[in-house]
Amino acid sequence: MKKIFLFAAAVVAAMTVNAEQILFTEVAAAGTLNGKSVSDGELVLAITDEAEKIAVDSNSCWFGDAVNQVKFSLRLKTGGKSQVKEEATNALKLTVPRDGKLYVYARTGKNSAEDRNISLVQNEVTLLDHTLLESEAIKVKGLDSKEPEKETAVYPVLSCDVQEGDIDILYPVGAINIYGISFDAPIEPEPQGIEDVKNAVKAVKTFENGQLVIIKNGVKYNALGAQL
Repeated sequence: MKKIFLFAAAVVAAMTVNAEQILFTEVAAAGTLNGKSVSDGELVLAITDEAEKIAVDSNSCWFGDAVNQVKFSLRLKTGGKSQVKEEATNALKLTVPRDGKLYVYARTGKNSAEDRNISLVQNEVTLLDHTLLESEAIKVKGLDSKEPEKETAVYPVLSCDVQEGDIDILYPVGAINIYGISFDAPIEPEPQGIEDVKNAVKAVKTFENGQLVIIKNGVKYNALGAQL
């Protein structure tokens, strides 16, 4: 399979050295992704889109919790429900290189829908089955640099334990949007104590032009800690 897109493998101090991430950094029109793959190391997302509905477009969205958040600028739109038919297959398959923990950053493809779910299945075992609801988002202040008092929607990060091998990403009800996938460590580290929480709220991580940018006390740094 061919590799598409350029990937920013975010380097965060609290992440494990084996962490790998699927991030979308180029817009792609529906009908152009069939047979393509997205990869970071041995973590591979294979796309089958004979139905010509899957696309990548620009859309900003925050994921995390009240303490840690990360912003994505592009998303993979499935354009319809997952299905395997001779004439119109729409499917996503993720290959993980070892046993570990998977983190998925996803939203419903229709804000008013209350039944669209994402399901991860490996070796005929359902590892995750979650209904994606807009009501799950929490409101966090301080994420908009121009309007610090503005409340921004932050969506939950889904996670599950996985084994080495292939995982089918299913969306049997309707279209969903996937902003990113990380393996073995979340894009945002979880605070371990009171001091970590105090420090965490001072820093916000986002992506600009496909690169990780850390904003701490109003100053921008790159993934290696150098001031921008």
